Amino acid sequence: MNNMGKITIIILIVLIGLSLDSCKKEEEITIRSYWQFVSLEKNNIQPPQFLYISDTLEINTLFGPMGLLSINSYCNTGTGNYSVQGASLTVSNLSMTEMHCYTNEPIDWEAVFVYNLELSEYYLIEDKELTILTGGDYHLHFKIKDSK
Repeated sequence: MNNMGKITIIILIVLIGLSLDSCKKEEEITIRSYWQFVSLEKNNIQPPQFLYISDTLEINTLFGPMGLLSINSYCNTGTGNYSVQGASLTVSNLSMTEMHCYTNEPIDWEAVFVYNLELSEYYLIEDKELTILTGGDYHLHFKIKDSK
């Protein structure tokens, strides 16, 4: 093999490596993202039982830099703090506005969401979905929120 062939092979290997590295970075999602709440999972029940929030109601949560948390829901907004150590998640100092919004839903999604979020214990991110395991009645499930 001549020098030109060797150089071509080296260039191809470098380009493939760079391409694979950029794919990895695109797929990397951390808790520090904008998440849309999608369902509750009843804690300690087998088989799992899920309650899905209506498409007309949205609760979005931003786990931001420096441990700052913000919530924007169909009715209220809120802020708080969070800390992560490995897979452990602690939410603290959660404060919400107190607008009273009527929905024709069987449960008060916002109240159940906030109550359980404050009892966060662990989190797991898999396939662009976030699951927060809590010490409350329900675990919380999210999907990554599009930046559109």
